[in-house]
Amino acid sequence: MSNELRSLYPEIEAFASGMLDVGDGHQVYWERSGTKGAKPAVFLHG
Repeated sequence: MSNELRSLYPEIEAFASGMLDVGDGHQVYWERSGTKGAKPAVFLHG
């Protein structure tokens, strides 16, 4: 990926993050970022 594509959007900082226990010794990392108070969206990948 070129540097031009990587710089289309500014890097953002999460304002909250943590680990969610999902059972059997597994955890999922989560974070909240974007505009506080805006409609939430969920993005899952893996």
